[in-house]
Amino acid sequence: MNFDVKSDMMQSVSLHGSEARESERSGVFIDARVRHLSKSYYSCKLDDLSITGFRMISTCPYEPGTEFFIYLPNFSTMEAQVMWRRNDSYGCRFLRPIHVGVFEHIAAKFPLVVRH
Repeated sequence: MNFDVKSDMMQSVSLHGSEARESERSGVFIDARVRHLSKSYYSCKLDDLSITGFRMISTCPYEPGTEFFIYLPNFSTMEAQVMWRRNDSYGCRFLRPIHVGVFEHIAAKFPLVVRH
């Protein structure tokens, strides 16, 4: 079986306005959790990250505008907001951009692995 996640990621990014990106993006593979208010946790996967936001894949029922908490393994909880939704794919922004050093550390710790 061939996986070309990076190619799929780049196609999706271009479909959602990559020309308007404000910061460097990195392909990542992170198993994380999200929670909205006092509701249950939902599993998600992050496959795209920047200092201002991320793309996640999840079955959580969030609509654009929803604010939530994102939990990455071994990192502090961060607040985020859904900006767009396409099926199980969500474009989200951090309510407070992450520090560039934190971004670089996360990107190095959870690199996107492309298998052919």
